[in-house]
Amino acid sequence: MLRTATAPWGRWSEPTRVALPKPAALNNSNIHEHAPLAQNCERRIVISYFAATSNDSLIPTSGDTVLTAIDLD
Repeated sequence: MLRTATAPWGRWSEPTRVALPKPAALNNSNIHEHAPLAQNCERRIVISYFAATSNDSLIPTSGDTVLTAIDLD
């Protein structure tokens, strides 16, 4: 889910579900926006996140770091 705002303290938009190319690991606390890679007046943002390739237990044991662009329009 993604929310946007013009300032860090809000007024925040309603949450929007974002389709990712690979499912993120559960409780993924390592999702990062890469602001220098933003395009189209920041209407396209770029994020990276961890996508597990092996999940035999509750803790993923291997995976990939995925870099993807999200259009906010």
